[in-house]
Amino acid sequence: MKTITGVLRRWKATLFVVVVTLTVVGGYTASADQVDGKDASGSMTSGTYRHESVAGPGRDLGDGTLEIYVSCEPGERLLSGWPVNLASTSTLLESSAKDSNTWSARINKNGWTDDFSAEVLCTG
Repeated sequence: MKTITGVLRRWKATLFVVVVTLTVVGGYTASADQVDGKDASGSMTSGTYRHESVAGPGRDLGDGTLEIYVSCEPGERLLSGWPVNLASTSTLLESSAKDSNTWSARINKNGWTDDFSAEVLCTG
């Protein structure tokens, strides 16, 4: 019969190996203090807000693709963004931060005419 001490020793050794492996293989994990230079309590100041662009055809980039973008309000910081209202006939080519405050979505409508928009999630 296994003793509790023997089981705990094996569990402790296994846990140590897992932690060391994650640290070596995964590199490091940034804490909230390392992301923006503020302490963790100042990273999320007063809340999160969603903003959506006006739905429209998008700005023609001259290569058969169209782009639409949306920005956070002054004093807010961009957390993420995404395209919305895409038609099933459209192909999403890119969805990414254009700069530190603006999200951009680029699509190919594949010959169809439809409107689309983008949303951002901001904090401030």
